Amino acid sequence: MCEVLGGSPVGEVAERYATSRQSLHTWRKRFEQEGLPGLVDRSCRPQNSPSRLSAAVEAEVCELRRQHPLRPARRHCRGCARPPPDKPLRPTDSSTATAT
Repeated sequence: MCEVLGGSPVGEVAERYATSRQSLHTWRKRFEQEGLPGLVDRSCRPQNSPSRLSAAVEAEVCELRRQHPLRPARRHCRGCARPPPDKPLRPTDSSTATAT
């Protein structure tokens, strides 16, 4: 940071320390605004989650999932069973069959 503040080109300093120019610009801005405390590592986690469900709704969803567990996806298809390998997946309809 001292090199950048001393006037060295950001690109050269970034290359020398194997970091990005964007990171150096971010660090310089934080240092100028907050001093040394601004250079402390920060979490990338958002400070708030506006679309997060309330605790009551989250508990209700969890309870419903416990009461109605999901089956494997293949169980949700028509008939709830796979056809044997020698049978077609759909019955052939003579009106939709193509002539050969």
